[in-house]
Amino acid sequence: MKRLLLALPLGLISSTFTVSAQAEGAYLSASVEAIEFASDSVSLLFDSAAPVVSVGAGWRYTPYFGWESKVGIGLSEYAESDSFAGYNHDFTLNLSGYFSTMLVGIWPLMEGLDLYAKGGITHLSYAINQSYENDAGNDNNSRHTTGFSLTPTVRFGIAYRLLTDWSLGVESTYLGRIETDWIGEGFDSGPGSFADESGDFYGVTATLSRHF
Repeated sequence: MKRLLLALPLGLISSTFTVSAQAEGAYLSASVEAIEFASDSVSLLFDSAAPVVSVGAGWRYTPYFGWESKVGIGLSEYAESDSFAGYNHDFTLNLSGYFSTMLVGIWPLMEGLDLYAKGGITHLSYAINQSYENDAGNDNNSRHTTGFSLTPTVRFGIAYRLLTDWSLGVESTYLGRIETDWIGEGFDSGPGSFADESGDFYGVTATLSRHF
C-alpha cells in the first residue's frame, strides 16, 4: 500500500513532464473566425457574423505560459438598413483587418488536452459607410469613415493535440472595440441622422496549429 501511495504522485509528476516535453516550443497557426459586431446603437441589430481568416505565430515557454501574435483579414461586411419618417438609411461596416499580440495562460487538463486564456492588445482597421435618402430618391446624404482602434482583446478556449505536431483549438473571442468621434442619436432618430458607430467585435474561432 505504501508503495502504491508513493507511486501515484510520482506517476502524476511523470505525466506532467511528458506533457511539458511535447507542448513547449514554437508553433504556427491558421484560423477561421466568425465575428459579430454589437453596435452601441439600438437600431443596428446585425443578425449575422462576418467571416475572418487569420494566421498566427507563438511560443509556449512552459506548460503554463506562452505568447502569441495573430494577423486577420475580414472577408465580408456588416450591413443594416432601416426606414423612418420617409427616409431610407443604409449602414455598412467593413472589418478590414487586425493585428493582435497576446500573453497565453494554459491549464493542461491531461496529456494532449489544454484549457487556455489569451489577453493582450489588438489593432483594428475598419471602414464605415452610411447613407440616407427620402422615398422620392432625393434629399440624400452619405458619410464614409476609415479608421483604426487600439483595444484590449481576450480569448478563452480548449485545444486538443491531434498528432505529435498538430493541434486543433476552439475558442470564444472578444476581438475588441471601436470608438469614433461621431456621436449619432441612433439610426432611426429622424431624417438626416446617422448611427452611432461605436461597438464591440466578438465571436468564435477555430484554429489548426503546427508545433515545432
